Amino acid sequence: MISIYSNNYIHNPIISLLNVEHCVYRSVGEYVASSSEIKIAFVSHQNCFEPFESEEDRVKWTQSNGFSNLIQQLKSNSNLVFAFDNEIHPYHKQLFEQHCQSNVHWVIPGHINNSYIDKKNVILWNFYLNNTQMFYSNILFKLQELNHNRTTPLYFDALLGQIRPHRDFLYQQIKDNNLQNKIKLTYLNPFLNDNSIKFEWDSNINKLEVEHTEHLIITWQQVSYHGQQQPMARVIPIDVYNQTAYSIIAETGFENFYSFYTEKTAKALLAKRLFVMFSGYKFLENLQQIGFQTFGNVIDESYDQIPDNQQRWSAAFEQVKKLCNMDQQEVFKKINPVVEHNYSLLMNTDWDQHMMNQIQQKINDYTTI
Repeated sequence: MISIYSNNYIHNPIISLLNVEHCVYRSVGEYVASSSEIKIAFVSHQNCFEPFESEEDRVKWTQSNGFSNLIQQLKSNSNLVFAFDNEIHPYHKQLFEQHCQSNVHWVIPGHINNSYIDKKNVILWNFYLNNTQMFYSNILFKLQELNHNRTTPLYFDALLGQIRPHRDFLYQQIKDNNLQNKIKLTYLNPFLNDNSIKFEWDSNINKLEVEHTEHLIITWQQVSYHGQQQPMARVIPIDVYNQTAYSIIAETGFENFYSFYTEKTAKALLAKRLFVMFSGYKFLENLQQIGFQTFGNVIDESYDQIPDNQQRWSAAFEQVKKLCNMDQQEVFKKINPVVEHNYSLLMNTDWDQHMMNQIQQKINDYTTI
């Protein structure tokens, strides 16, 4: 008999795959007191599904919610601990350093670039890629409205989201290089005092298709889109994409110790778009590790290997400027095999099953020793 601890319903499909006799506990005390020789804990960060208006609010909540203390208690009383978090942020550095023991496995939506934890203890959970894929698999007709390979009046969309250092950099570069007439720019930065920049939901979507936008504050609030309740951030801005040829992606994460794959990347992959990435060190390399292709046959993607943030973002922006002076039709021909491959990989991969297979293998390896 194996004792299982779980604090979240998302673990149920994984637990159901166990092919050995087991008992599931929801109480830590009862789990610790159980007499099983093998104990396996599944614990999810409770802010997995909580929206926050700022990174400071998120950090304060994380420090007070006891997630780290729970892992501490479980790892001392378990053979295996699987710690789930559907986001990666700078505060994870401290969590990883505190819980780098060999029996703790982190189930997260990205890769770690350094030695805070052994890479063998990281399990990829492509939460955002999976959910965006599932969302659009039910409304494929919307993807058919995208005008692929058609010359557009603008070269890039730069839908920058909420305030971040790399987004400040992009905003300033677009302005300094006078590219406003070539790039569709939005930025949710309340300190800009720039009347030319609108909120994303004011200009990205056809409001006739989306309900419940009147009280939106952040893009992770729920809207109704063709009968599905989804965060606004997950909705592909078809009108904007049809005005622009390529995407500037300013991912949620910008720190160098991790790569965090969100709906921002998923939407560009689904829409079969070339993108220039503004994120952390080795983001493109890590994306390629899970099978996706990028655009080194058109632009110089060596920017991805530059450790310094400012130098990396500057080198990436040089590729934006380069593309703004290239013939769009020539670029479309070169990238067509890449974007078709990426679309197929995203839509035809069961990302949740991929994650569960990795966990199942860890458990099998342990229980058969």
